[in-house]
Amino acid sequence: MLFQFLLIFTFIIPCLLPGAPPVPQKKSIGLCITATGRYYKFVEPLIRSARKNFLKDHHVTYFVFTDGPIPEDLDIVRIHQNRIGWPYDTMLRFSFYSNAKKHFRDMDYLFALDADMLIVGTVDDRILGDLVATEHYAFKKT
Repeated sequence: MLFQFLLIFTFIIPCLLPGAPPVPQKKSIGLCITATGRYYKFVEPLIRSARKNFLKDHHVTYFVFTDGPIPEDLDIVRIHQNRIGWPYDTMLRFSFYSNAKKHFRDMDYLFALDADMLIVGTVDDRILGDLVATEHYAFKKT
């Protein structure tokens, strides 16, 4: 009994003290990718780069909106979306996401990426917040 108390005191109580480091908690992260028409060919490289660099300490699910073939895996959810043509595939993607919101109910965070992107550097917990945005590379001053 004393041993159990010491274990609890040693491992749990310090987490409750002010200034104690937070206990890391895995989050459920959703990554939405619209890949209609010929853009389906970008899905596999994007997911490969995300698995290497994107929130590796969390559970990431890839929601792929497509009318083409994509890799099958436990962390990939294929959601059929017909190509409606430029510029509507891009302009209406948030409408696609809204129509599929039942798929996202267990997600703590939801992000959207263009299918023709790669994640080339580490993206860690600093991206997790109430409101997140990024600056498009074309607008960066060199």
